[in-house]
Order: sequence, then structure tokens, then C-alpha cells
Amino acid sequence: MRTLRRPRSAETMPDAGRPGRGRLQAISGRRKLRRPGPAAGEYREATSVRAEPARGGGRRDARPVLPLRPDSGRKRGQHTARYLFKDWPGVSRRLRAAPCVALFTDFDGTLVPIQPRANRVRLPQAGRRLLARLVRHPRIRLWIVSARKLADLRRRTGGVGVRLAGLHGWEREDARPPAVAGREALRQAAKRLRERLRGLRGIWMEDKEWTLAIHYRGAGEAAVRRARAALREVLRPLAPALRPMLGKKVWEVIPREMESRGKAVRNLLAEGSPDSLPVYIGDDFSDESAFRALRWGITVHVGTNRMTCARYYLRSPQEVMIFLERIEREIS
Repeated sequence: MRTLRRPRSAETMPDAGRPGRGRLQAISGRRKLRRPGPAAGEYREATSVRAEPARGGGRRDARPVLPLRPDSGRKRGQHTARYLFKDWPGVSRRLRAAPCVALFTDFDGTLVPIQPRANRVRLPQAGRRLLARLVRHPRIRLWIVSARKLADLRRRTGGVGVRLAGLHGWEREDARPPAVAGREALRQAAKRLRERLRGLRGIWMEDKEWTLAIHYRGAGEAAVRRARAALREVLRPLAPALRPMLGKKVWEVIPREMESRGKAVRNLLAEGSPDSLPVYIGDDFSDESAFRALRWGITVHVGTNRMTCARYYLRSPQEVMIFLERIEREIS
């Protein structure tokens, strides 16, 4: 008995003009289509949302889930970054050819090493002198973009005249964060978290007025688990107004009106020359949205993790200072 083959449909036929490509898998007579992802530069939160089954067969409301540690899998737009100084000839050509350089840099972990307590961080004198020279350069527009409050950032940098943008770029001398509905929800979250986190060794909460930061650097794993559970439960009823964001050994609680760092940096870039070459340097998870938003520029991740949305990486704040000195020389 002969077995009859099912004729191949046009959907499963390979494209004659592109050998080996164009083959589409037919599933139930329909093409398998990719679901479109977020637009370029859009921020994808470091936390996920899941709905849990409730008693009685129903479903509970979706709630934010805060991971105990960052997911090691590849995220949207991430790749293996190249060591910046190995690719220096190409970077140097772009810097020299640019009419203006829009230079953005994070503070903690980028210009200065991260400390166990955030209030111990200071910008060294050598770093202040270098930043002061860059500020005076006619072809450089320099911004420090940080999760710190603007007043705190001003104290740490020592008044060298750098343009400062606190709270992930949304607090500036001439602008306040666009948080309206989230302010009351933030006050409720702060009150409840103070009660829930009391007594957890190594866990402390920083109230930044417009955002909250729950630090767990140095805390034991049991304390981190309890703090994570407390934060999850506090945020669950406030999810329409607040969102959590993962940082290095810190969870941040941010009103939803405050968008990503990438959006804030794009706004800052638009205020300068349209011919500016953007250069962004950062070390934290929140910097990934800025790397995506400025993907045509020179983006640099600081640290040992090379899986990032940035094009290049540097190993430490010391190498960042060397990079800034090279920028100064190349465009002089």
C-alpha cells in the first residue's frame, strides 16, 4: 500500500530567493507569528507580575514578584559587551568626529566604588578636578544621572559645576519628578514598610520623598527573604500607583508616573545639540534602559558582568576615570 504525501503548502515552502531561509512552520493551517515586543528604548521592569490561584478555583489579582537575586538569563537587547579599550581606535574616531559629546554617567559604582553604607561615598579630589575640566570644555555637555536625591548628589560631588539629575534623571534644578497620584501611595507604603522591616538585621529603608529604597547589602539570606516577602505584600494593593525596581542590593519603589532612566536621559539629550554623540556610562540594572535608549551612541557598562545592553564594558570606576581622561584628550 502506497503512502501518499501531503503536498507542501506555500506557507511551508522555502523562499527560492533566499536559500535555507524563509521556511515558515505551519501550525493548524496558520502561520506562527511573533508577538511584537516593546518598542526600542522602552523600559522593561526588573520584576515580573504573576497571578496566583485563589481558594475556590478563582484567581487572585496580579501582584509584583521581587526576585531574591537578579535573573542570570539574557534579557531583551542584551549581548556580550566588548572591552572598550580593545576597541579604542573605533571609539576614538567617533569622539573626534563628533561636533559635541553629550556625556552621561551614573555616580555610585561608576564614578566612585560602591560602599556598604551610601552616606560614606565621596568623589575624590582627582575626580572632581577631572569633572571640572570636562564641564568647562566647549564640546562636552556633562550630566551625572543617579538614583540619589538631587541635594544628596550635590553634596557628594562637591559642587564642581556638573549638571545633576537625581532620582534616575527625573529630579533636576529646574524640574521636579512628575509624581502626583503616586505620592499618597508612596506615603502609605513607607509607613507599612517601616513596621514590617523593623528588626531585620542588615535591612534599612531610605525615604527619598519621591521614591523609597530598601537596602539589603550585608543582610543575611533569611532577612532578605523576609524583607522581600514584606515588600511584596505591601506593594500588592498599591500596584496601580507604584512599581518596584531592582538595583544592586536594593529594591526601589517608584511611582508609575516616573518612567525609566532611559526616557529621562532621552529628554536630557533632546535639550542639547541635535548633532551630539551620546556617551552613557553606568553599572546598575536601571542603566540598562538608558543603554537601550541610546543604543546608537557609545554605551559602557561598568563591572564584571559582560551580558548587558551596553556596547562596551569597563571593569571598575578607576577605568572609568581613565576613559574620561581619554575623552578629554581626544576632543581637545
